[in-house]
Amino acid sequence: MRSSYTPYGLNITRAAPRALEVLLDDVAEKYDSLPSVLGPEPTSSAFAQLWSRRAGTRTRPIMRMRLFEARAVRPPEAPAPGELRPAAEHDLRTVEEWAIAFHEEAGTGTPVDPVRGTREQVAEQRLFVWDHGGPVSMAVSGRRIERSVHINIVYTPREYRRQGYASACVAALTQQFLSSGVAFCCINADVTNPTTNKIYPAIGCRSVCELSNIDLNAG
Repeated sequence: MRSSYTPYGLNITRAAPRALEVLLDDVAEKYDSLPSVLGPEPTSSAFAQLWSRRAGTRTRPIMRMRLFEARAVRPPEAPAPGELRPAAEHDLRTVEEWAIAFHEEAGTGTPVDPVRGTREQVAEQRLFVWDHGGPVSMAVSGRRIERSVHINIVYTPREYRRQGYASACVAALTQQFLSSGVAFCCINADVTNPTTNKIYPAIGCRSVCELSNIDLNAG
């Protein structure tokens, strides 16, 4: 069934030009409008150009990201106090505010309602908080795909930063998934954010590639 619009951006992997043309035909057959595309370069830019010509829209870079992969965890040398736990219903107001702040600070350009998304993540027990006398940091796990999990929306409010909470949260969540049989965890970081690009390698993540998130409806 054809839909005029999807609120979700398209995530793609590396692909040959002919494969992108086939993908374009399939996506355009289902959707008249697509908000964004995220993937490794030069694939993401190539798809954006194809879509722009097909849809008659302009494109705009949203964010350049670095993809990290973790197959083992190197625990922080001085772990922050607290513990990892799934966010509960009584945490909703806090994590909803954090999700909004995350998207605003990161400039993700996501059209998805962060409040609705947060409620779904809490209900599905995919949103985790680092608790030290109450939530001080959070991270969200994507749905498990075969033997991998993507960790995203890592956020610590300003008043709790530089205390190691994000490192502890991501390290513990990654270890939890690896111990459950997941082969590896992935996580994205804004290439211009020195903090995330420092803490992820410090806990055992390795850089895999750079990704571009591109707005497909820039005018």
